[in-house]
Amino acid sequence: MSVPPAPAAARTATVAVLLAVAVIGLRARGAFSHQAGAALANAGGQVIGSVFAVAEGAGLVACVIVFALVPWRPRRRKPEDEAQEQWRPPLPWWAKTVAVLFALTMLAAPWIILLATGEPAFRPGPVFTGLLLADEINRTPPKTQAALLEAMAEGQVSADGVTRLLPSPFVVLATDNPIEYEGTYPLPEAQLDRFIARVRLGYLDAGGEAEMVRRRLARGSAPPVPAQVTDATRLLAMRESLEQVRLHPDLLEYVVALVAATRAHPQVTVGASPRGTLAVVQLARGRAALAGRGYVTPEDIKTVAVPALAHRLVLRPEMWVRQVTGEDVTAEVLATVPVPRSTP
Repeated sequence: MSVPPAPAAARTATVAVLLAVAVIGLRARGAFSHQAGAALANAGGQVIGSVFAVAEGAGLVACVIVFALVPWRPRRRKPEDEAQEQWRPPLPWWAKTVAVLFALTMLAAPWIILLATGEPAFRPGPVFTGLLLADEINRTPPKTQAALLEAMAEGQVSADGVTRLLPSPFVVLATDNPIEYEGTYPLPEAQLDRFIARVRLGYLDAGGEAEMVRRRLARGSAPPVPAQVTDATRLLAMRESLEQVRLHPDLLEYVVALVAATRAHPQVTVGASPRGTLAVVQLARGRAALAGRGYVTPEDIKTVAVPALAHRLVLRPEMWVRQVTGEDVTAEVLATVPVPRSTP
């Protein structure tokens, strides 16, 4: 006795349901497997975690079998009478059972995590450090730049609805490739404003380049091992010592006048922000402290004004054609704003 052929719609629906189950299982595996294993291990359930890992691997194999066995066309067996066709199910019952069980297990993974630890596992990333070096930061995507913006401005990281504080001190050093712009994402003005200063290193002079080669020949093939200069406690003490450096009220008005002049400059669309004023003051106090003085001089302010303000300026579009930079505008402002003659 032959079975009449199944409708095409029913066969298509069966294949679609099986594929959906397999895809859901794979997506659930990628989303929750690592967190589940780490959470179970942290809770002391190494045995349970091992069993879960074995079940995960078996489920992955089952999904591969599902994709391999599901035919795009129903298999047909030629009966004795060629006019009569017999339709066979597109997938054996045991494969469908394994796929469904695996999908249900993977969808239940977050509940297993919650039962084991009460919350998903969190692994601190490289941003949880005292000194973060972001090499060629303009090659990072905007999403990463936005996350770094929160870390620099607030000193914290938000993940899974939980806010975690970064270690103190938290210092960010970033490099920017000024030559190749293909495949890069220029930093927005709001993030550039978070950097206290921008310094253009350029090439070494002849003496510095020769010294670099001599050091390379002296150490041989061994990788360089930098010596520790200071620790977190001393760095925080150095930062706190700047509060003892005095700033004369006339020099404070001079800094405010410099920043205001950048906002009124005809070649500037957006001038320096109040963060720029704070940056000039702090950098000038730092330069005075390095010079062994307890007060700020006008020369301290002039020296740090360009690194502190130039990257905060948004110039008019036509300035790019004329090759006018923020450094040029800041230097012009320093030359036009009168310097006070008061003594500390």
